[in-house]
Amino acid sequence: MKKFLLIFSLSVLLSSLFAGCGRRGAAEARLIAIDSLIAASPDSALALLAATDTAALAEPDRAYHALLTAQAMYKAYIPATDSTAITRAWAYYSRSGPYDRRVRAMLYRGTVAEELGYPDQAILHYKQAEEYARPDDHYNRGYALMRIAQLYDHQYVKQDLAISNYRAAIAEFRLCHDNYYLMKCSTHIGMVYRLVDSDSAIFYAQQAQEMARTLGDRTEYFRNIESLAGLYYYQQEWEKSKTYSIEVVKYGPKSRELESCYYFASQSYCHLGDIDSAKLLLQMAPLPTHERDSILWYRTMELLDRQSSDYKSSAANAQHADNVASQAIARKLRHDLQQIEYNQEKTQLEEKNRDLLHVNDSLILLIAVIVFAAGFAFFGGYRRYRQISSQLSEEQETLKAAKMQLGLFREQLALLTTTIENEATEPKTDGNAEMQRRQLLLHLIDTIFNSVVYSGKRGASILKYILDIQKEESTSIMSIKLMPSFWEELYTYIDEVYPNAFVRIAELGATINEKEKRVICLDCIRVPNALIALLLGYTERSTSSVRFRIIEKLGCQGMKFDQYLQELTQTSDSTTNKHLQ
Repeated sequence: MKKFLLIFSLSVLLSSLFAGCGRRGAAEARLIAIDSLIAASPDSALALLAATDTAALAEPDRAYHALLTAQAMYKAYIPATDSTAITRAWAYYSRSGPYDRRVRAMLYRGTVAEELGYPDQAILHYKQAEEYARPDDHYNRGYALMRIAQLYDHQYVKQDLAISNYRAAIAEFRLCHDNYYLMKCSTHIGMVYRLVDSDSAIFYAQQAQEMARTLGDRTEYFRNIESLAGLYYYQQEWEKSKTYSIEVVKYGPKSRELESCYYFASQSYCHLGDIDSAKLLLQMAPLPTHERDSILWYRTMELLDRQSSDYKSSAANAQHADNVASQAIARKLRHDLQQIEYNQEKTQLEEKNRDLLHVNDSLILLIAVIVFAAGFAFFGGYRRYRQISSQLSEEQETLKAAKMQLGLFREQLALLTTTIENEATEPKTDGNAEMQRRQLLLHLIDTIFNSVVYSGKRGASILKYILDIQKEESTSIMSIKLMPSFWEELYTYIDEVYPNAFVRIAELGATINEKEKRVICLDCIRVPNALIALLLGYTERSTSSVRFRIIEKLGCQGMKFDQYLQELTQTSDSTTNKHLQ
């Protein structure tokens, strides 16, 4: 009922305090108030945290709520069953958040791992917190070092590491004047020193006893008194052992950890010669429930029997003490062996997991490389495919244009053939020359057909003849590659029909280039202008321009070239000059 009233009053107080705050500010202020309550009343803080609707909180507040939940459970001595809360808190504080909360998240990651039975992970988390803590943050640094020392002492029985970390923690707690944890560290380091250095153990136990008396902590005070009684007992300082033991027996709390003081006091009285007091204390002692107390009880009985000259009972009790001690040692060795085997298996499992992770990383890297290579190959293949497709498209366009030009060739050749056949029916003025001209035209027609027109005898397709057609990029016009022998034969014919015509043109000062000469010669054998253009690689418009240029050079306006050459060979020089002017 009191707990319910406390929670209700705290809830009302928090609601009244944060009624005027915004939603985000009110949530954070409520969590801060709960944070200040954890040290005094962790159970009430847990109840308030459980009553908080985390779904309505922002991400920073949810992380703070999870951290406070883990902290309150630890303070309330509720063992952690999973790491959900602290993992949720660390997911946020690992990347942002206030400094003090980030350090606390690291520390409570260690406590949760410790409670779940993962001491290695706990040590790593504590070390991370100790390294992350600022140099002037002596409290958190000292707390992390103290937890590491406790793990080395209890889990791994490594006294040297435990002592070094306890000393470092004591130095930190002295700097921040935290007497409580200074007392705790002194108590623990004194217990560690009991196995290696009795004098150091006594020194730290006395320090811890004085600090516990100052702080009013009866539990730690009598705990250190019991430790001092045992230390003096094993050093055989019976008077001091008796004094500390009697103080625990008379004034100390009834605790199993303090029961050994009855046996320390009884044996001390026995060694000091007070057998009655020794027997009285042994009768007052509760029945031993721990192996160490059982051994002390048998040793005390052995000593009393020996003092009473009952050597048989003394030997029997000594044998019982040895048996219990042997069983305890054997059990401890078995436990240590099991712990070593467990640690080895755990280490091997971790190594296998690391190897598997490395293999997985290698496989992922290999898959990534394969995917990248496949993507690169696909991209390269696609680019090549586009290039080939573009080339094929261009070739198809070229083939289409070539086919069109081929049809034009055939039309012109058919027209030329028809002209020759028509001229064959006309009366002949000069039989030999005319016959020679017609044979030259027929030879030209045969040459063109052999170069362009499909020939089944050669067993080639039209593509072969397209190869004989050159595409001029500037004009996109096709031209025929005529053999040099044709031009030689043509020039020979012109020289026979029109003797020295071109020589006389040169003498008259007119400069005729090779293509102009070919135009004149082809025109003289009556080749149509369109076919001349195709044969020379010109357009009809360009061929007409060449004709106009030739006419200007020769001065033969209104005349055909064959008429001009005929007149040039028959007229006198004066007539020729007249025409040229």
